[in-house]
Amino acid sequence: CGPRSMALNLDGSRLYVATDSNGVQVVDTALQAVIANIPAPGVGHHVSMTPDGSKLFIGNHGLGEIAVVDPRTNAITSTTEVGGRPAIIGVDPSGRFLYVPNNTLDAAAVIDTATNQVLTTIPLGAGSGAVAFGPAPPANDPPVADDQGVLLDEDEATPITLTATDPEGGDVTFSIVDSP
Repeated sequence: CGPRSMALNLDGSRLYVATDSNGVQVVDTALQAVIANIPAPGVGHHVSMTPDGSKLFIGNHGLGEIAVVDPRTNAITSTTEVGGRPAIIGVDPSGRFLYVPNNTLDAAAVIDTATNQVLTTIPLGAGSGAVAFGPAPPANDPPVADDQGVLLDEDEATPITLTATDPEGGDVTFSIVDSP
């Protein structure tokens, strides 16, 4: 049968195409040709890849499991039982979690992508069949204080100016929390 879902690797050189009955086909995007097939048992497959391209996940609608694939070898390295019928799966933008909505359980399993273990199950409404993520929020890096030092004689007062920058361009404020 035809394609069910697709995932593109980080550099865009490989496209992973899940099918109903032929597992996952690996397409070389430069050649525009199928170069490998990842056999996956059962039927009704969906795929998602970690943002760094280190793992490909295959949701198996027929067997109620997630297969973990090493994209360098196209070999299934492990499987995780989620039960029911996994639907259209998705890795979050951080790459830490795989969300697996389930048509028959009306819930989504949350899998830790480092350990491939189910962490929790989130109850959802009936017919929950897909997951999607928007762009990741911007980073909130801490301000950086400029390195400075002052040597004074005892009981000598000298004004100093503290300086710092915020990588996101925000204002930086100071407060003295302990007197010298």
